[in-house]
Amino acid sequence: FYVGMTRGRTSNTAYICETNSAAEDHSMAAEASSWRQILGEVLAAKGAEQTAHEVRAAETAKADTLQRLAAEYDYLAQLAAAEHLTKAVTKVTPDAVPRLQESPSWGAGVAAWRRAVATNAAGAQRVLEAALHHPGDAQDHMAVIHARFRRVASNFSAEPLSALKDEISCDRPDLRDMIEQVRSRTVNRRALVASEALTKRPSWVLALRARLGTTIAPSRWAAIVRDAATYRDRWGIDTQTEPLGPVPSGYEREQTQEREDLERQIRSMQNGTAQASVQNHIMPPAPIAHNPLTAVGPSL
Repeated sequence: FYVGMTRGRTSNTAYICETNSAAEDHSMAAEASSWRQILGEVLAAKGAEQTAHEVRAAETAKADTLQRLAAEYDYLAQLAAAEHLTKAVTKVTPDAVPRLQESPSWGAGVAAWRRAVATNAAGAQRVLEAALHHPGDAQDHMAVIHARFRRVASNFSAEPLSALKDEISCDRPDLRDMIEQVRSRTVNRRALVASEALTKRPSWVLALRARLGTTIAPSRWAAIVRDAATYRDRWGIDTQTEPLGPVPSGYEREQTQEREDLERQIRSMQNGTAQASVQNHIMPPAPIAHNPLTAVGPSL
């Protein structure tokens, strides 16, 4: 396409290859595409009309989505949690560190340790010490520790870990600095998607407005739009009319929990709007008519 469009630039001519079927080929019943149709199909192709700076801007915007930032944060948090777990194991039984790190369950155990520490740090430490002091006869000791960490985390409310809520213990300055950078970018991205949703009012915002009505308080409206925009950017949802997109799969527990929380907020706002509408339509009580007293006897 580039060669065809630039070959005749001095004469303002575009070279386009047209279909030239053999004369004896009678199997092609449809007419051959003209040069206008061919050029239109090429220009309609995704990316053909984008310039270099447009592609760069699109890739830059894609790199800072909440979905991408969440993946970066999870990776960095996993590194920090691995160092934290290694340090905790070293304090109890230093000789067990190489054996545990070589286990196939090490990665899953680190993730479970991070979750257990976030929910019950003291309980996670007690479980780790008990498992290290009494290893038993299991072939994969790390798998046993992993199962116990998961049991500690499951005893408490499972709130999703995020860059803005997770508390990470990290001794490496470089790793701690990268984590703070991701957190700062996450805050900026959340503010950006919320601002764009409120100012540009895409189709899903209009659908949400139609669902909630126009009587909702401006502060509550801005809050639910911000949360919905954050949810959409976090999980890569691009539906036009459905604010929260399709229902996630059963194994997407974190996304399912966030979606259910948003649905509860929306239903609560709908119920509040409906109750306010009913109260506005209640007729006030009829005034009581006071008849004057009938005069009895002679009047002065």
